[in-house]
Amino acid sequence: MDKLTCSFPVGSMLSLNPLAVNQIFQSINYPFNYLLLSLYMHSVIAYNATILFFGGRDKVKGIVLKILLIAPKMSLRPMDSEFKRVMSPSLALLTLASLTPPEHEVAILDENTGINPHMETPDLVGITVNVDNSDRAYAISAQYRSKGIPVVLGGIHVTANPGEAGQQANAVCLGEAEDLWETILQDTQNHCLKPYYKMESPPDLAKIPPLRWDLLPASRYLYTNILYSSRGCPFRCEFCYNSADGYRERAFRTRPVEDIIQDIQRMGTKHIMFIDDNFIGDPQRARKLIRAMKPLGLTWNTAVSANILKFPRL
Repeated sequence: MDKLTCSFPVGSMLSLNPLAVNQIFQSINYPFNYLLLSLYMHSVIAYNATILFFGGRDKVKGIVLKILLIAPKMSLRPMDSEFKRVMSPSLALLTLASLTPPEHEVAILDENTGINPHMETPDLVGITVNVDNSDRAYAISAQYRSKGIPVVLGGIHVTANPGEAGQQANAVCLGEAEDLWETILQDTQNHCLKPYYKMESPPDLAKIPPLRWDLLPASRYLYTNILYSSRGCPFRCEFCYNSADGYRERAFRTRPVEDIIQDIQRMGTKHIMFIDDNFIGDPQRARKLIRAMKPLGLTWNTAVSANILKFPRL
């Protein structure tokens, strides 16, 4: 048999080869050493039978997870109104929902709009964190962790402050989560979440499936006609999160124009809000997208960098 880690009645954690157990127990002068050995061997047999049933040690199959994704309530500055909180839903949570395998149950709780699916005992809680909701996010995390429910934090704030966030959760996702989410779910199934999951390279935006808009009632938001056509920015302005640790390394990337047009058509609206960091990060690609949108007769909004003055035709 392979080496196994088993919990003994004497309270120690031992990594042992079962064939050597008898010799070890004989060297320990316990009066019930053979009883302990018998219990241990029965545990080994049951363990390996379970492993054979589930199909391997590295991945526990057949376990359906209940996953609750949370958008904490935003704080308001003196100049803010309540409209800030209901402006639009979190695309980050909608993306994670779309990446979750269909065998799992996933729901989104948005404290800003009162959307609550009442998933009382989730197997995993994911919270998106920005600086204006970080205190609330940490409080929510503490509530679930006190019940023994694992929590993973992600978002701009925790990526820029991983040390702080690591004290507030079971796991922290650093950077974009598309290539990390499946591993996080598998580790949750196997009860072996790691403290940190770090984006090794920016994900391919062409591989992201359509967002799970079915999980949120559109009537609760001012805008649900939002999407992104790119991520990142070619510039590293010191006031922007793109210059923070965890983000400055990522390259500016764009989605395929065809995918963007399909998203717009799926929305069935004539007004689109792009939430890109910099819509003209690649001017040639921006021209291509604008040309593709022109026949749709859209009104659209976006953010661009000041160097747009160098491209008067845009």
